[in-house]
Amino acid sequence: MYRDNKTIIDLSALRHNIKTIRSYVNPHAILSAVVKADAYGHGAVECARASIEAGASLLCVAIPEEAIQLRDAGITAPILVLGTPLPGSEHEMIRRDVIQTVFTSEALLRLDKAAALLGKRALAELKIDTGMNRIGVKNEKEVMSFLETLEGCKNVKLHGAFTHFAVSDEDDLFTMDQHELFERLLVPVKRAHPQIFVHAANSAAIFAHPYTHHDGVRMGLAMYGGQPIAGIEYDLEPVLSWKTAIAYIKDVGPGESVSYGRQYFTDTNRRIATLPVGYADGYMRALGGKAHVLIGGKKAPVLGRVCMDQIMCDVTGIDAKSGDEVVLIGRQGNERITAEQMAALVGTIPYEIILAPKGRVPRLFINE
Repeated sequence: MYRDNKTIIDLSALRHNIKTIRSYVNPHAILSAVVKADAYGHGAVECARASIEAGASLLCVAIPEEAIQLRDAGITAPILVLGTPLPGSEHEMIRRDVIQTVFTSEALLRLDKAAALLGKRALAELKIDTGMNRIGVKNEKEVMSFLETLEGCKNVKLHGAFTHFAVSDEDDLFTMDQHELFERLLVPVKRAHPQIFVHAANSAAIFAHPYTHHDGVRMGLAMYGGQPIAGIEYDLEPVLSWKTAIAYIKDVGPGESVSYGRQYFTDTNRRIATLPVGYADGYMRALGGKAHVLIGGKKAPVLGRVCMDQIMCDVTGIDAKSGDEVVLIGRQGNERITAEQMAALVGTIPYEIILAPKGRVPRLFINE
């Protein structure tokens, strides 16, 4: 690796977070690890293995391709595809013993036909839409139609039923309304299939809404150390940090511009450090002129616009030289930069920040 630009994934922090989550739920509750989107940018295979070691019993992904990646890596734990069932994927998912989300009669019949052809029994979970208006059955009529179709599908076993909360991190009343609808629509489902696995709680609900825990919970942002509820700090450690190194330092006189568009001008003599990272690496262009990085344990402001491959920052008054470590996300000395802080600067959410490092930014996994 010629360029010093990498994310560090601390799997011991991930295991710590799962231990913290476990302390908030029933000791018999099933912990489901959400490893979709390459484990929120942390590495799906490695995080899946670490989460299973830490006590997770089920892995959740968004699309069939993500399930295939885990199976190809030798992971045998149960996997649930949370997203819309995609026509044509049924055979591969059944062959690989992957649980599929279903909520329409058409999808059920496709699943049943594919299972019959393979001589296997397909596993399915029913998605109940309680307010996201994304996917799922949303009223008793749709639930009953689903159950009637399922009755004739002898090659499909209903493994579970679940819903997803829209604002469990900020709106107690709507979450309670969603949960009430979920429980109401579950009644005929559980009457016909009493042994199913019921789950609803996402990261925020794990901490804020214990009445939603049911048979298990889904660990998403919190598993990776993100704080699921703004303004409340739980015992969660960020799993991802992002580091680079100073490529070059120059002295710039007063009245000179820095970077494209001449958005920043020096007011006095300044020392400017150039870093080999840019928006092509996932360091958002919108962070220019707003963000800081850490150098020598001190905050150094990012100056001007973020370039495709480089950014400039002000190291005036900081004992810095080429090759010194730079922290983009993470801790250095007594200072730290969090995904939550960066998200606030550009009006987005921490998920988008931790998913941003990409492509040519390699990952280093540690187990300390």
